[in-house]
Amino acid sequence: MKVIQSIAQLKSELSKLPRILVPTMGALHSGHGELIRVARTITNTSGEVIVSVFVNPLQFGANEDFSKYPRTYEQDIKTAQEYGADVIWFPSAEELLSDELVRLISPEFGNTLEGKFRPGHFDGVLTIVNRLFELVQPTHAIFGVKDLQQLILVREMTIEKWPKLAIVPVETIRDESGLALSSRNKYLSSTELVLAAEINKALNRAALNPDPETSFKKLLFSVGIQEAAIDYAIRLKMPNHCEDLGKERLVVAVRIGTTRLLDNIALN
Repeated sequence: MKVIQSIAQLKSELSKLPRILVPTMGALHSGHGELIRVARTITNTSGEVIVSVFVNPLQFGANEDFSKYPRTYEQDIKTAQEYGADVIWFPSAEELLSDELVRLISPEFGNTLEGKFRPGHFDGVLTIVNRLFELVQPTHAIFGVKDLQQLILVREMTIEKWPKLAIVPVETIRDESGLALSSRNKYLSSTELVLAAEINKALNRAALNPDPETSFKKLLFSVGIQEAAIDYAIRLKMPNHCEDLGKERLVVAVRIGTTRLLDNIALN
């Protein structure tokens, strides 16, 4: 596996084979590993799997500590190689955020849900994802369903700007307790991890209820999670370009201690 840093090195090292991009912010875990595994399955030996690692400052708000986001360079290299990546790329902010950067504005949907709590977040996400697409020129890009709103917005942007690029969704990978794997889980204490596991339990039970939003909240109340800690629990109709994810999904954001966790589930 090649470990590269600069854009010039990226361009010189990439082969002529079709490329599949797995964009990440690092702190790679087995959830990211599943994204890489899916990429490897799609291309087999006929293409190149590229993992990008960039902690994007444009998607952090004024009250979010960019400097505290976990950086695990050596572990990321090990994980990417273990799951079958051909290239891991650590671009610098100086290069990606150069004067050539085209800044994108997310559509109105990007100002709801996560965008309401993190103004400008998806402008930053789409801007950098678009830049990665420009530089890598992939045939496919792999995104997790856990960050559902991001997936919907990236697909919409791709349809408009990169019509030949396929955005491949990968269902959420969970630990033994059902908690969705996330780099943010590192911030949870052992007690908080037990409480966080209740999110998935509540999602699965609420999905069977005719009023899943209310059901989800009541289930969390019953285990001691306060109403103020639930930022949202929304029944979201999937747009036409994401109907492969189901007609509707229950989308939630819950704060456990100081850690904000996202999750979602398909509704029948």
